[in-house]
Amino acid sequence: MSEALHLTEHDGIAVLALDNPPVNGLSIDVRKGLLHHLSLGLVDDDIIGLVITGSGRMFSAGADI
Repeated sequence: MSEALHLTEHDGIAVLALDNPPVNGLSIDVRKGLLHHLSLGLVDDDIIGLVITGSGRMFSAGADI
């Protein structure tokens, strides 16, 4: 999957971090990765919550269209 996303888990909470410098742009690979990880998280009974965050100084400041 996309190297622009990093997934970690802490006590049942999945943390999905956008890491697509310089502005964590929502490229097609990032959007596909988000859909993939969200789909997996919804069916995993060990995950009780999901946090989506941005690496660096911002969440996301644009999209590659």
